[in-house]
Amino acid sequence: MAKELGLRKPDYQLDVAGDPATDIGFLIIHCATLLQTEKPDLVCVVGDTNSTLAGAIAAKRSGFKLAHIEAGLRSHDNSMPEEQNRILADTMADLRFYVSKNSKEPQDYDRDHHQGYDYGNGNYLVGDLMEESFWHYSGSPIELDGAYQCKILADQAYNLMTIHREENTSRERLNEIVSAVGFLGIKTVWPVHPRISNLPYWDEIKKLAPGINYMESLSYLQSLFLLTNCRTVLTDSGGLYREAIWADKPVILIRTSSEFGSSYLVDTVTREAIVTKYYQVMATSGSGARPNQLTLGIPPSELILKAIGGYLGAWSFLIVLLLIINKLTCFIQRVIFCAKLRFSVLCANDYLAAT
Repeated sequence: MAKELGLRKPDYQLDVAGDPATDIGFLIIHCATLLQTEKPDLVCVVGDTNSTLAGAIAAKRSGFKLAHIEAGLRSHDNSMPEEQNRILADTMADLRFYVSKNSKEPQDYDRDHHQGYDYGNGNYLVGDLMEESFWHYSGSPIELDGAYQCKILADQAYNLMTIHREENTSRERLNEIVSAVGFLGIKTVWPVHPRISNLPYWDEIKKLAPGINYMESLSYLQSLFLLTNCRTVLTDSGGLYREAIWADKPVILIRTSSEFGSSYLVDTVTREAIVTKYYQVMATSGSGARPNQLTLGIPPSELILKAIGGYLGAWSFLIVLLLIINKLTCFIQRVIFCAKLRFSVLCANDYLAAT
């Protein structure tokens, strides 16, 4: 992943594969040890995962300042582990970087941050860092099997599906979800999350819809490629849901609560509800193509760096320098990406012409 996105390898990698409570405890202990070694001026945690919570607890209990990126999002469903994690991280954070003033659909993010994105007491409206990443990497060359890639290019009538949330991993839930996709009878590509593929009853459930193209988990750029070329998205991922909105794809969110509004939610996670929502979404989806630009205009990364620079005071000059370097790096990457993409398209055309 790091190599694919032009990033260096992480200095530390903490592998976890136990139950959530054990994982969080493991991460807190090891993060606290690393923080004492590194002694950062500020610890940044992102999102709502168990590692977000563990990093936040380790930082605060070790006496370090804490910033939470993607602050303020709420599904108002306290049974969700992600909701618990984001609330606790927000409560502990010294700096909170908000996606929007309220939990809204991605296309309705607030546009008035120019009137003052600093709301005081460490609260900043900066926009969605994931959206910045989406527009930056969209169209980047990817590594997929050549024949499979060209087949997708030649035939775009497929749906993209992902499922990974804990509440959707029971036998009953997966039966309903897979049965719904099988009933729709539309070619579906499903990169299967390890949480699903490692279930003892997964092989049995797959038989309910043998027409689904089950794949191993994909990298970020590979996922963007499938998203760009698909017809419709079915997912329980808040990230893929937002990316589908930005890519102007019809999307069905296989959840009953969300931190990003409710327009695409199913009423219940049953075959009937999923199929009904699918046809509703397809009937109302227009051609409202979005402009290829950030919803809020200014890259969230710039606003975050600016806020951190002001907070740390003496480091402001370094932050400005980093912003300049970031701008130059992005420009160079886009030039390289465009050159590689043109080569990829030429290769794809040659393949199609030959077949």
